[in-house]
Amino acid sequence: MSWIEQNLDAYRVIAEILTDLRPLVRERLEAKFGKEWFKDGIPSEVFDGLIRSKEKETAIDWYENRYQEVIDYAVFPDLFEIVTANAGLFQPILKLAPSQSLLNTRFLELEVMRSKIGRARQVSDAEINFLTSFHLRFRKALQELRDAPIKDGGTPVPKRASGDAGSTPPPPPRPAADSDPAPATTQSEEEPAAAAASGSSTRPPIRLASPTVEAPTAGPTTAAAPEGPPPDGEDDVAVVEDDEEEPEATPAEPTNQRETVGAVLKRAMDSNDHTVVLRELYREVTGIAEVIWTTEEVPTTAIWDRVSTNPWYEKNFSKLELRPLSDFYEIISQVRGKRKARAPKSEIQSHLNDSNFATVLLALRDMFQKNHI
Repeated sequence: MSWIEQNLDAYRVIAEILTDLRPLVRERLEAKFGKEWFKDGIPSEVFDGLIRSKEKETAIDWYENRYQEVIDYAVFPDLFEIVTANAGLFQPILKLAPSQSLLNTRFLELEVMRSKIGRARQVSDAEINFLTSFHLRFRKALQELRDAPIKDGGTPVPKRASGDAGSTPPPPPRPAADSDPAPATTQSEEEPAAAAASGSSTRPPIRLASPTVEAPTAGPTTAAAPEGPPPDGEDDVAVVEDDEEEPEATPAEPTNQRETVGAVLKRAMDSNDHTVVLRELYREVTGIAEVIWTTEEVPTTAIWDRVSTNPWYEKNFSKLELRPLSDFYEIISQVRGKRKARAPKSEIQSHLNDSNFATVLLALRDMFQKNHI
């Protein structure tokens, strides 16, 4: 199969997800909020962006007679904001990932692929594998959503000025950088073939568990194995991330130093300093791996929470081959939930085995090595 045929297959899946989710979102918002569902159910900033996209298209002759509703312009970041703003209406969708931050990551990954396909750029095998796995779980969640009654759940978003879904009222001015979700997705996601051949002899090894992942007391080791498939992610433990948690480079790190790490990380992402960002992620990953095997603590993911919700992650997802990071943190998010629920070690070990945790760790090691970390 040529890469164009592979892209076409990926396009069919992405198009199906969008065309199935958009009308269902509209239907459930309208059932709860009535005729002005677009004002009360769509966050204000998202609605403004959709209106701008509609107006931009209206200025071009598309030779199209069919009327397009505002929801037809929603892409994955928009749909994520709408779904999470009305959580009570979309619980099956929220359960596609064990935490909201990871769901955001998954939707960003879908947006990266949508943008690459639109620009006629090759979608990688790893992205195809993720898309296939996600699509199976998405269809199941969508069926649950169709069967679920609409309850009074979720907090309505702030009301907007009057208007209707078909009108295009002038939105309040916003910065040009926020103008359209789609172009902001992948301006530098090229997948350099040379990166796969590069490595670093001075990189400290990731302390990994034994590939069998059988004994929690087994000392971390370094190993090598091919990248494994993405985890299933269908754990029924819903995890609420603690936004107030701060990253700790060392156990005794002072508060002002933690704040400095956050400031340095933000500056690095703003300036596309990949080395600094990946180095902080590497420290957190190795720290989490140590916590998983040697303590019963709940691992913190503060660095990942910042990175995965920053545009840097979306722009560099393909270029830096960051997929193993989202696989790793999805498993860790599930472990966090189990440890908070005081699950026994045997249950956590079984979950790690079932999730191919050791293989994911090895894929992470290869990813860091390719990026000279």
